[in-house]
Amino acid sequence: MVDITSKLYRGGMKAGTAFFSRQNEELEYLFNRNITNVGSTRGVIGLYGLVDMQFNTVNMAGTYQDGVDSGRLIIANTSASPIFVTNFVHDAFDAMATYYNVAKQHNKIRANAGFLVDMKIKRGYESINNSHEAYMQTYFQAFTDYLNSRGLVEKIRNFKEFMHHFENFIYQVVTENPVTRTGFTRSIYSNILNGGLAIEIENISKSRENLKVTDFYENPNFDNYSKIANHFGFVVDRDVPWRLLANISSPRMQLFMQQHGVTKMGLFDQYYVKTSTLDVDILIKHAATFYNTYVAREPETTRPELVFNQNCPTKGSYLGSISTGTLKIKKLARTTVSKEGAIADYGVKHWVKLYFKLRLAEEKIDISTAQANSLLQSIYSRSIKNNSIDLALGVFYSDLEIKRRITVEL
Repeated sequence: MVDITSKLYRGGMKAGTAFFSRQNEELEYLFNRNITNVGSTRGVIGLYGLVDMQFNTVNMAGTYQDGVDSGRLIIANTSASPIFVTNFVHDAFDAMATYYNVAKQHNKIRANAGFLVDMKIKRGYESINNSHEAYMQTYFQAFTDYLNSRGLVEKIRNFKEFMHHFENFIYQVVTENPVTRTGFTRSIYSNILNGGLAIEIENISKSRENLKVTDFYENPNFDNYSKIANHFGFVVDRDVPWRLLANISSPRMQLFMQQHGVTKMGLFDQYYVKTSTLDVDILIKHAATFYNTYVAREPETTRPELVFNQNCPTKGSYLGSISTGTLKIKKLARTTVSKEGAIADYGVKHWVKLYFKLRLAEEKIDISTAQANSLLQSIYSRSIKNNSIDLALGVFYSDLEIKRRITVEL
């Protein structure tokens, strides 16, 4: 069992930023100032809220509206652009902000310090659904360019032929450009705010390294800010000190969780969904959508056809010459495909194979073709249900084999 939160306080974090030139300089700086309630979100900690206690990749369940309707999400502002926050994170921060304001009234917080004066949430939970959808649109445009550059647009007659070229394309780019929801969630294209366990109290680009020292670490309010955050179950992100991480291992944070009927061990079952259960449905949806968009743009294709004269004695045969017939260009209408049609046309076995090979590439798992094929045969045999391969089982066993081979860098 991997408890990500237990690693928030580890000292062996990777250091070395644009501001701190030496590898250990940043840690030495924090140590000398006695700043202890900070944790880095580099490496595996960047997946906080995006993996569960068993290191399964997860997303928060449902849409923003689903979260609000169920009470899992709270809207933290009243502006036209709502800020969504996980309910217990919101409650913990609300209590922290109240305490912080009292401390300010008693001159424990300096009101003229610039930053770290007022506690307000500026960024909260950001759904990965929207960012993945936008990302996949760029994927489709890249694939369209790929088809055009190779003169393939006119040659594709149906969904199966489309998938042949789509498969060739994604195998070339997927190592650095993930396709599946799991791969996308675990990649540089996601961020810790997608996990629902982090909030930010300022709208500042994290690339502005100098600010975290001049306006935060050197801020006269920082020590009390970090101590008050710790008191209410938060950890200050060492790399982005205006970001707070809800430490679900903290007894104080667990009190806020319990008020919503959730425990540390039950959190990911109640609020999240394993991305492996979403992957193939999303992959099929995107493939069908891409193809149907392609059909809308190119509704017809053409094919040469030899039409023989009616009095030709060898009608329907090839005589080595077209002198007895006429070569005509026949127009063929392309038809759209449904999700069910996409599964049937491409075949369940092909979908399982595609998913498994994509996940291997996304995780950069280096195994031979023979090993991959052997694993696939094992996955096929374990996925038989009612005398045929079951897609859900195929995905389950594919995910299991992938997870066994993932190397986690702490």
